[in-house]
Parts: sequence; C-alpha cells; structure tokens
Amino acid sequence: MNRYKLFAFKIITVCIVPILTILVLELGLRVVGFGYNTNVFVEEKGIVRSNWPFTFKYFPWSVARPMRSLQFTAKKEPGSLRIFVLGGSAAQGFPAEEFGISRQIQVMLEQAYPERNIEVINAAISAVNSHVILPVAKACLQYDPDFLMVYLGNNEVVGPYGAGTFYSGFSNNLTLIRLSQS
Repeated sequence: MNRYKLFAFKIITVCIVPILTILVLELGLRVVGFGYNTNVFVEEKGIVRSNWPFTFKYFPWSVARPMRSLQFTAKKEPGSLRIFVLGGSAAQGFPAEEFGISRQIQVMLEQAYPERNIEVINAAISAVNSHVILPVAKACLQYDPDFLMVYLGNNEVVGPYGAGTFYSGFSNNLTLIRLSQS
C-alpha cells in the first residue's frame, strides 16, 4: 500500500466508520421509539400540557426539576387575554404556587377586567436561568400569547450554565452552551 492509500484507510477507519455506526444506531433507536420527547409542551387533541422530561436536557435525572403540571387550549379563545409567566422558582411561586406572582396577576386582571377571559399560564421552572427559559419562551410564542412575563435574577448565577455551577466552563461561550443543549 502506498502512503496515500494507507492515510485514506486510517481516516476512514478512525473517523467515518464510527460516525456511520453512531448514525445507524441513532436512527435505529428512533425507528423503534426509544427515548423520550424533550419538547417544552406536548399537544394532543387541541390541549397543550407541560412535558415533564423537558428539563432532562439540562439536568441529570436525579436533580431535574420539571415544569409544574399545566394544561391549556392550543387555540386562544377570541377576546381572551393569554399571559405566560416565565422564570425560576420565584416566578413559579416556590414553595406555594397558589401565592406566586402568576396567581396574583390572574386575580388582579380578573378584578380589573371581569368581562374578559384571563389566562395566566405559569411556565416557570425552579432552578433554571435564561439558557433554559429561551426555548420555553420560543415554545410559548406558538400559542398566541398577549404577553410573556419574565421574572429572573439569582438563577443567572446559580442556575444551569451560571458562573457558580459545575457547568461554569461553558458559561462564557454561548456557542458551546447551545451545542451542549442539542
């Protein structure tokens, strides 16, 4: 074998064969339905609900904090006001969601506009920061919101990819963060 053929053989066996093996394995697993859906929401028969495995993209199973269970209609009723509340534990209302900011907004708007249907959907997730909230916000935009209310702060430091976490090596490189989330 000459040098070029030997070099080509090494490239094929070291690079191409493992990549093709991984691709075939991935496609096979997808065909048989292995794994779980990591979309923010799951929609069935016009009803949208939170998808509990969504945060598995950001946290190990042992510490993942799923979005609280929520459900709303995919199509907003005419004349109704739809607001999504996004953020971390403070926005979620942890530890007592019934006293959280989304519930307070709902009560105040219902009193101010008793003739309108008010939907305040709490899509906040405890222990997350803007890197996790961005895909949630994009998913919320598909359901015709009037407002997205974002309430974040402390988790920008201690949430996933924050300066004070084990992901901190990625925190200064947005491209690496986005690649790690795919």
